[in-house]
Amino acid sequence: MDQVKINLPCGFETTYGKLRNCEKVVRCMMCEEEDLNIDSVLKLPANQVRLKEKQIELELVKLEKLENEIQTIGKDPHFHVEKSYEQIFNQMDLRREKLKIEFEKKLDEYLQLRSEYEEKKKLNIKKLEQNLNQNYVKIDVLPKKHGNFSNIQEKIDTLETDLKRISQKTDYLSKVIVLSKIGENQELLLVSEYINIKEMFGEIHASDMRFDYKLQVVLGGQFNSQKIQCIQNVDENTLLFGLDENIKLWHIDNRKCLKTFTGHSKRVVSLCMLETNRFASCSLDKLIKIWNIKSGESVKTLLDHNQSVLCLKYLSNGQLASCSTDKTIKIWNYESGKCIRTLTGHEKSVNLIELGPKNTIISSSLDKTIKIWNLETGENLKTLKGHLNEVYFLKTMYSTRLISGSYDNTIKYWDLESGQCIQSFLGFSGIPGPMAMLKNGHLITCCEEGTIKIWDLDLKECLKVLKIFEPIDILFLTKDEEIILTTKSSQMIILSL
Repeated sequence: MDQVKINLPCGFETTYGKLRNCEKVVRCMMCEEEDLNIDSVLKLPANQVRLKEKQIELELVKLEKLENEIQTIGKDPHFHVEKSYEQIFNQMDLRREKLKIEFEKKLDEYLQLRSEYEEKKKLNIKKLEQNLNQNYVKIDVLPKKHGNFSNIQEKIDTLETDLKRISQKTDYLSKVIVLSKIGENQELLLVSEYINIKEMFGEIHASDMRFDYKLQVVLGGQFNSQKIQCIQNVDENTLLFGLDENIKLWHIDNRKCLKTFTGHSKRVVSLCMLETNRFASCSLDKLIKIWNIKSGESVKTLLDHNQSVLCLKYLSNGQLASCSTDKTIKIWNYESGKCIRTLTGHEKSVNLIELGPKNTIISSSLDKTIKIWNLETGENLKTLKGHLNEVYFLKTMYSTRLISGSYDNTIKYWDLESGQCIQSFLGFSGIPGPMAMLKNGHLITCCEEGTIKIWDLDLKECLKVLKIFEPIDILFLTKDEEIILTTKSSQMIILSL
């Protein structure tokens, strides 16, 4: 792509590679007489044709390579799958052998310990025999008959002497007997009866190289302990963050705040890009605000929800949708600020909305249901039931499929046409955590300890495991499918391929 010729307004040509990493507006590198708006230059029809032709050329090369690979696999599918498992089976066998060696070493240490106690036993036998052969063992200490005593005190003293001799021998014999039973005082104490085979052997983690994400940026102290509530992509280099009741425009590469938008009185929980350099925000203060990015000013405030507004979606017809804890979904003409339609039917707070196929919108609620609505009529077309707790994630895929995540610790895969659940993904030790969907249909999930997993939903296979080692609050995908994470310690982590 970098070698594609690009026409400049001044009549000269340059290459796509020279423009790709430029700022948005630069001085023309050829004539040096006028400023170039890079986006406008690339959108010129002649340049669009050249770029699209090059993209097709590259995709055809890729397609040919894949078709050749498919033909090769088709000749012996069994062989290729078997070969793909060779590495993990070899690793398991090697680990087993290593554990056997380590275990045998531990057994050798045990045998050494036993030898030490064998020596102690021999010494105690020898000591016992010596004590048994002592004359003191054979001394007769039984009281003897005495003649008449001149007085009672003399008799008492004699008896005291006899008692002392008997007690001394009793103590000595007791010690000798204890020596004969000294082995009974030894006990093998176990720290735990449980042997953790998984900990010893290891776990199998998927590592598909297509998802070889690397840590690129970590932002921490820049947020002054404020907690990021929501994220919205503006362009390749800038993001909008909802930080408590404020909104900040950030330049990722420079790690600088470009602008702060103030106007909400409570936490901002959702952001949505609109057309013509504007975006919308909603807050727990019941308001929806429309902002001009360049000026930083609020140009319109939408008032009709009577409780907190939780989510916003920009519709393909140019309208705006919102949902609220007041149990409603509203469709807005954000230019005029008027509510066009209110959708009612949920029994509790509506916490999420997602664009559906064929002019529909999908919502989820604290009432544990998912509803599909006709945007034109406001009719509730279907209600999807199956989750046992609040649904906190919705994402459509393949136009007729829906993924939902719930606080019932499950992820469900739905057919939107029938309204039936195709598959439930169980086995999460806790709430699955924030999720996102890649363009190719692969699902990204997070869990509390900071593990990220990438899933093939059709194969029901985990393709990749990434470790962050910190609890994750928000998972967001940029337009280029970089992964942006925010953590409970108010850090922001960016992962790139």
